[in-house]
Amino acid sequence: FFIFAIMGMNLFGKVKPGDFLDRHANFSDFPSSLMVLFRMSTGESWNGIMHDCMLSKACWLVTKKEHPYFGQYFDSDADELHEWVVTDESLSFPGNGYWGEDLEESASSGVENQCAPDPFGIAAIVYFMVFVILCAFVMLNLVIAVILENFQTSTENEDAPVGAESMQSFQDVWSKLDPLSTYYIPASKLQMIIAELEPPLGIRGTESSSKSDIQSIIMSVDIPNHNGLIHFYETLHALSGRIAGIDLPEEEEVKIRVKIKDRLPTFPDEESLPKYTAAHYHAALYVQAAVRGFLARYHMRAKLEQNAPADNAT
Repeated sequence: FFIFAIMGMNLFGKVKPGDFLDRHANFSDFPSSLMVLFRMSTGESWNGIMHDCMLSKACWLVTKKEHPYFGQYFDSDADELHEWVVTDESLSFPGNGYWGEDLEESASSGVENQCAPDPFGIAAIVYFMVFVILCAFVMLNLVIAVILENFQTSTENEDAPVGAESMQSFQDVWSKLDPLSTYYIPASKLQMIIAELEPPLGIRGTESSSKSDIQSIIMSVDIPNHNGLIHFYETLHALSGRIAGIDLPEEEEVKIRVKIKDRLPTFPDEESLPKYTAAHYHAALYVQAAVRGFLARYHMRAKLEQNAPADNAT
């Protein structure tokens, strides 16, 4: 648009106004050129503006106030322009009182050329046709293609098991547990994430919302354990992959890893890779809780047995 606006100012900036080339649509300055090009890109009256810019008749404007036909338009060969005798001696014009045989636009001639750049209108035809083809048709098709692509993408997201809303919900729940945006939270809080998320990533609002169901989901996913911490993308990837019901093919897994590798944790060597997962962590917590419960019951039973003889004696 910028290039065509500059070209329009140079070619048609002084063309005589017509039925379509008026004060609302013209090339007199840069803002007006941009506006008329934007209007033409919508297909409105672009051919009418082109015809007005092809004007070659009655387009010489008399600008000298002393001229009897001041403010009127004539052809370049009109007698009114070439045969005006100067009666005032203080006025001097070329042609010994006449405007001369060869009419030329200048400050002293008193006429202004408001015709098309060429008498056949070829410049206007080429200019407007190229603009309409490039901007109106090509650009319009590009815009339509982008709209259709976005519509197709949104439709695919709606049909996907894990859509954009589920991703946003996961992000909201994670941000509450990670207010500093470190991308890491303690592995012990994985239960809270699953409990707060609605299906398919979580179990909130479903009948199966017990701790055993949460524990079952944790045991079915493979989330690396980084010294008691879990990563945002690894957790989201694992919970989303659980919906598929089967493991992703190795090729697809590699593609996904390549796309998000810049956001995943990095390790200097293979020995630094995490050896355990969040499932191992929670399994250890489960065993630890079971042992603690067993010990607590054992000590409670021992205390009850010690207190039993004293109660019998009384």
